[in-house]
Amino acid sequence: MLDKHRRHSLSLAESDLDLWAVVLSLRGNLCQETTLADRIAERTLNWFGHVSRMGSERLPAKVLHCSYINGERNQGRQPKKWMDNVNEDIEAKKLTVQRAMVLVWDRNKWKHQVAASSSLK
Repeated sequence: MLDKHRRHSLSLAESDLDLWAVVLSLRGNLCQETTLADRIAERTLNWFGHVSRMGSERLPAKVLHCSYINGERNQGRQPKKWMDNVNEDIEAKKLTVQRAMVLVWDRNKWKHQVAASSSLK
């Protein structure tokens, strides 16, 4: 037979174990749903939104929307440009580039839209 003090200690230990089980399951769910690729895509799209909201006279905004006017490129497969990755990430979120350019102006909606999740898998 357990005395009152030991029963109380056991109930506290059980509640601590229950709490840790909840924390670990939540942590496990977060880790399973968010992959490294998801985090990279989220950061890329966040930066894209940040630069898109800049004034067009700022250097990052100019670089984002520039294209080569004159010049030659090597034969073969061309290296992927940063905007190619952005376009793929936008399409993975089931958006169009035009819709994304509208959404970036509302920071809350944009952050919610690009939040890392298992939707990019």
